[in-house]
Amino acid sequence: QPVREEGPRGHLTGAKSTTPTLGGLAFVPAGCVTAMAFTTFADPVVVATCLTTLGFLSIGAFDDVQKLLSKNNARGLSPYAKLGLQSAVATSFVAWLSSGVAAPPPSTAVALGPWMGAWSVVDLGSLFWALSAFAMVSESNAVNITDGLDGLAAATAAIALVGTGIALVASGQSELAAFSISLGGAAAGFLVVNRHPADMFMGDAGSLALGGALGAVAAAAGGAATLPLVVTTAVFIAETVSVIAQVSWFKWTKKKTGQGERLLRMAPLHHHLELGGWGELKVVATLTACAGACAVL
Repeated sequence: QPVREEGPRGHLTGAKSTTPTLGGLAFVPAGCVTAMAFTTFADPVVVATCLTTLGFLSIGAFDDVQKLLSKNNARGLSPYAKLGLQSAVATSFVAWLSSGVAAPPPSTAVALGPWMGAWSVVDLGSLFWALSAFAMVSESNAVNITDGLDGLAAATAAIALVGTGIALVASGQSELAAFSISLGGAAAGFLVVNRHPADMFMGDAGSLALGGALGAVAAAAGGAATLPLVVTTAVFIAETVSVIAQVSWFKWTKKKTGQGERLLRMAPLHHHLELGGWGELKVVATLTACAGACAVL
């Protein structure tokens, strides 16, 4: 597993740099096949969601291989190339969903939350599809950012997927629920080899696929799943916001004073906690508990 030089020093000198990667190539397809088998390979939305997930998996796997083969092995695809490929996969999926070719398109009415005892609902129309594609790419990268400690991304993604699946069962969307729970179960199973001390990492193959799958499920379920997606993936959102805030503050202070300042000891959030004296197990346990609380909500 290539380790970036700017990461915590313990990651550079410890066992992480010699741990095998590309574990996502095993558990993600297993989860997809299980979901399609549960629906007897007959539900077009589930099949399309699985193919989309495998599309994100392929991007991540290619990125992983690039890192392993390159001289500077912490660098894979360029950010723009990765973003372009992710956007292409996400856009293709939402275009297919909105076309209604094989299945009626989901509702674009988004429930914003309870106000004065009633739910506030806004029909976003075509904007929903653009936001869905954005959410897929964002969630994909958010899980990738979170995947920095043993078991962290696998545990939090498993909780988010299973929690989303249970919510989908309650709303009568059992086929999509089967996909979400199957992939979540596969991610949980991966913890056997990914928990601390990890024997294998999922790599970008796994993290990009898990995040893309979360966004794809929300898009396929329609606007009613938008708020649950935000809540169940709050840990991923917090990790991403920590990176954006760190970079933005550093650039702004450098422009103003000539000396860049940091908001956090190191971004993303889990490294900030590590450098604050928290052990890896404590960080993972705390963020996993937060993910569990969000899923319950």
